Amino acid sequence: MSDEYVGYREAPEGEGLAELRRLADELEAAQEEVVRLEVLLKNAQEKATELSEITIPEKMAAVGLTELATPSGFKIAIEEAVFAHITKAREDEAYRWLDVNGHGGMIRRELTVAFNREQGDAATALHAELRGKFAGVTQKWAVNAQTLKAWARHMLEDGENVPLETFGIHTKRVAKIKK
Repeated sequence: MSDEYVGYREAPEGEGLAELRRLADELEAAQEEVVRLEVLLKNAQEKATELSEITIPEKMAAVGLTELATPSGFKIAIEEAVFAHITKAREDEAYRWLDVNGHGGMIRRELTVAFNREQGDAATALHAELRGKFAGVTQKWAVNAQTLKAWARHMLEDGENVPLETFGIHTKRVAKIKK
């Protein structure tokens, strides 16, 4: 291996070197700006969540309002939001319940097969003979988060008996801005 690929070394002075150094400094500054903005975004998201899920609903409840028109021209209303999620520990129970109770169509099954470079022909023929042929086959079951949330909301609205803990279903008063 030649010296030019090992470690760092000073670049020879010459044409374009000043420009390259300036571009490297610009890249460093851009990366630092990305990190700074990501921190600001995270903080803004946390603040918005705190205001919409805790502070405003509590204050509106304290003054006895569920909706308020602001002088700046928008309305803020308190709505019951439904949240749902399936934890890893309850996956089997949740999927079994969905299947038994006629909601199994929400479950998506994803099969993954790992092939190395030399197995290109086998990958092409995969759809013809998947099971039992490849050691790298895994199956993942999942329900889309938005699908689960909408399903949970409809089940609660219809008064259906759903195991709340199995699906992590809970409601929360949330402030929503309406323009």
